[in-house]
Parts: sequence; C-alpha cells; structure tokens
Amino acid sequence: TSSMIYSCSIKNGEVSSLTNTDDMLQNMSIYSILVDRFYDGTSENNDKKSPDSVIPYARYKGGDFAGIIKKIRDGYFTSLNINTLLLSPVIDNPDGTLPTSLTAPSTSSAFLGLWPIHHEKVENHFGTMEELQLLIKEAHKRGIFVVLDYIADQVHKDHPYFSSNPQWFIPYRGGDNFVRIIDFNSHPDAVDKVTDNIIWWLENTEADGVKIDNAGSINEQFRRSLAKKIRDLEKKSDKNIVVMGHI
Repeated sequence: TSSMIYSCSIKNGEVSSLTNTDDMLQNMSIYSILVDRFYDGTSENNDKKSPDSVIPYARYKGGDFAGIIKKIRDGYFTSLNINTLLLSPVIDNPDGTLPTSLTAPSTSSAFLGLWPIHHEKVENHFGTMEELQLLIKEAHKRGIFVVLDYIADQVHKDHPYFSSNPQWFIPYRGGDNFVRIIDFNSHPDAVDKVTDNIIWWLENTEADGVKIDNAGSINEQFRRSLAKKIRDLEKKSDKNIVVMGHI
C-alpha cells in the first residue's frame, strides 16, 4: 500500500496548498511516532493480559507518553534537529482483542488507535490526559511542535456517537463488523460534532495541529467547517495551527 501526508494552510477560513510564505509548515522536520512502539516509560500501563490468540506484532508493546517525555527531556529529538512530533492516534480504544480482517484468523489489540471508543478520553495503555498535556509542554519548552493524528471518519460500535446517533453511520466494508463509518455527506450535524471534537482536543492539550486520518473520505463541508473553527481558535490562542491530511 502507499500513502502520503498532505499539508495545507488555513487562511481566512479557506483551505489552500502550501506557499513559500508558510514558513512554519515549510520548515517542519517531522518525527512520526507510533506511540505504542516508541519507548516504554513506565510498566504501570502495560498490557499484561494479551491472550495467545493475538499474534505478536498485533499486541501492545508498552510504548507510552512517559516514554516520549523521557526522550524529549533527554534531548533525543533535539539531537536529530527534529522540531515537530506527529503522534499516532491517542484517543481511547477498546481494551481486549478484536477479530480484524488484517490479522485473521488471529485477533488484534487496538495498539494502532484506529477504533475510537470515546471522544474525550486518552488511551489508557498510553497514559493519562495529564501526561499527554505534560508531553506537549515539555516539547514546547524545547521549541518542538506536537501534532495529533485524529481518526475522523470511523468509530468502534460502542462509541457514544454510534449509540446516540446511529443514523449517521454506514457499515464498514472491510469485514471488521465492529467498525462504523460516519456518513458526513448525508449528516451535517455529524460534521459539526466531529469538527468540534477536533477543536476540543487542540484546546485541551494545547497541541499545535492535527492530522486527519483517511482525509480522502472527508467532504468539502467538513473541510470548510474545520477551517473556520481552526481560524477562530488561532485568533483565540494567538498561534498558528497546523492541519495535515493522510490520503
């Protein structure tokens, strides 16, 4: 498979491609971190119950916010001239294991963070909201930006969005029947809810930007709604916000 990161600027509520004047974006040196696989800073949040049905590469390996904080403080990223950390999804995912199409007939843990189960909680295997906030503060002290990967178009079937608004969703076609896909084209209120949640994460963590996963599935209404809310947040916080898309 192939993928790319598309970075854009948002000015006056409009999404546009990068120009030579977008110094912050043009000068980013990005270190992409898969949180679970980076560094185990504390064993307290490690998964000690992975059953034999989970193949080794699909188990939690112990990486967490504490490990990233340690490496920030040790100067690891600074020594590499990194000025931006792109964190894999940090939102809470289901505990236990799930029968996925990618690991069949084995099961998988949710270490990739692709199946959000709540919109305002962090993944307990990675740490706490306070630790995520500390990670970002420690990065900022050293002139390092932090961008959060955000899963916008799908949730686990036990997510409050699905139980409260089942009409928003269509079945996932990949065979994983626990995943629900949000139909943004038919439900403007879903667009408003999810874009509000992106702003919630930016405000509550003081992260410097967001990367929208599977951005090719996001419609024009979503992009414009997010652009306006990002612009309002930039005015409120007096700082630039980075928006990226994984296509």
